Amino acid sequence: MAQAFSELITDTRKSSLTLDAAGGKGLRAGYRARDADSTLGFKSVRLYDFIYRGSWTLFAFTGTGAQADATTVIRTLHTLAQRVSTFVVSTDSRTGFDDQVLYDLDEEAHRV
Repeated sequence: MAQAFSELITDTRKSSLTLDAAGGKGLRAGYRARDADSTLGFKSVRLYDFIYRGSWTLFAFTGTGAQADATTVIRTLHTLAQRVSTFVVSTDSRTGFDDQVLYDLDEEAHRV
């Protein structure tokens, strides 16, 4: 019970590992991730399947619609892959299959 409660009050927004370059309103870097369905290859997965694996996990969202840029995000994340578990969450099915791309075709993960 104590562990569950302590996780609820964890604030990573002020962590030295958190950089919020976007600013503005809405979700910000360091906010607790909410769970959502996505697809890895041809397998249905949940975001939480990747969070509790004993290492840091970074989800880089590509954006939706015309703003989606999965190619640039994937290229950038490959440089971090040695130090942290990285996953691109893409709404574009044309991104190509990669073991670091989670497909959010119904945009649920982007909404939550």
